[in-house]
Amino acid sequence: MPPKPTKTTQKQVKSTVPGEAKADAKSNEANSEEEVSGVSQESAILEAIHSLKSDFAVRFDGLLQVINEVQCDLKALTTRVTEAEDRISTQEDNVTGLQTQNAKLKTAIESLWKSMIWKIAVDGPIYD
Repeated sequence: MPPKPTKTTQKQVKSTVPGEAKADAKSNEANSEEEVSGVSQESAILEAIHSLKSDFAVRFDGLLQVINEVQCDLKALTTRVTEAEDRISTQEDNVTGLQTQNAKLKTAIESLWKSMIWKIAVDGPIYD
């Protein structure tokens, strides 16, 4: 906001010349009318500013309310995404463990299959 203009005051010097006294009086009247119109103009400007301020306050209140709602929704969604990421990470860890266990079981099955075939080849059929 720009600074308020400073009022300049002039000291009125009374004239001792008879004709100048009337001119000074008229000048004083003109100056006082300018001051009154300046004050009324200033009050009109201040009133307009106050009116704009209240209009903006009403509009911004609605906007701030919407922004707060969006922030709440965003926080809730962030929480849900974090929980989902945690669950996915847990399942990835489980899959890694299951893949390792699967590889061990395949190795054990192959070993048992080879030993069974060896036994059949050496000893003959198991059942009589």
